[in-house]
Amino acid sequence: MAIRTVRSAHIDSQGTNISSKTNKVWKDLDLNFDSHPVTYDLTRVFDVESIKRSVKNLILTDYGERPFQPWIGSSIKGLLFEQMDAVTISSLRNRIEVLLENFEPRVIMESLEINDMDDNNRLTVTIRFKLINSPSGETYTLNTFLDRIK
Repeated sequence: MAIRTVRSAHIDSQGTNISSKTNKVWKDLDLNFDSHPVTYDLTRVFDVESIKRSVKNLILTDYGERPFQPWIGSSIKGLLFEQMDAVTISSLRNRIEVLLENFEPRVIMESLEINDMDDNNRLTVTIRFKLINSPSGETYTLNTFLDRIK
């Protein structure tokens, strides 16, 4: 009797995207809600810009904020009001890494830098990543801020 290995859908979808034959184009709505000058429809963003917005939205999403998907997010906002020391920054780093690993399968994170800007009450987050189906292997950078605002 042969034993059959069952793989999860997540692993299967990653395996498909790694193939050099796939040339998937990701699309998303432009969150500025600008209208197209000719069709007057909402404009769209494509590929890298779409993925960057997805990553930024994931980082800024707290648990329970997405309707019907309360498990998506992280408690990063709760750490912003803690004393910014090596332990807190390490915890932020771990939460962002786990968040992207679990909920953004299109990217492979290469590096993550978190810098505390005491003067402005904000953190600078710089993420360098590669796209999982990119045959060129180009590295992209996302810079965002996490503000400590009540």
